[in-house]
Amino acid sequence: MALLSSKAMACPYCVGAIQGSEDDYTAYILMGFVAFTYVPGYFIYRLIKKTKKLEKDLAVASKVKPS
Repeated sequence: MALLSSKAMACPYCVGAIQGSEDDYTAYILMGFVAFTYVPGYFIYRLIKKTKKLEKDLAVASKVKPS
């Protein structure tokens, strides 16, 4: 496990160091990709979670009959 964690730390350093001055925007492109991928996914996940809770509450409410 310790060997794998040391290999994982290499990625942030390799973004700009290996390519030199050929592409200065690689880190920004990667950050943008992560933001545009994970942020909408988080909101969709939250929406699904709220919808499931609402459906559960409605199902419980429909089982309770007023007397």
